Amino acid sequence: MSRSVAELTHEALDLEQNEREELVAALLTSLDKTEEIDQAWRDEVHRRYEAFCAGKIRAIEHDEVVARFQARFG
Repeated sequence: MSRSVAELTHEALDLEQNEREELVAALLTSLDKTEEIDQAWRDEVHRRYEAFCAGKIRAIEHDEVVARFQARFG
């Protein structure tokens, strides 16, 4: 019979810090969807590039982006 999440959590919290870090890294890696995320970003970049080339969007200078950000968020 498998142990409950509560039991596993209790055991994990008893581990040394470096062991907990290894466990967290292993768990996060098991959830990693890097290829899906990378493909989604490639698709988004392609869409934005096509929109830029078609004149549907324009580029904004870095200084303008920073100024807008500072005006909005201080």
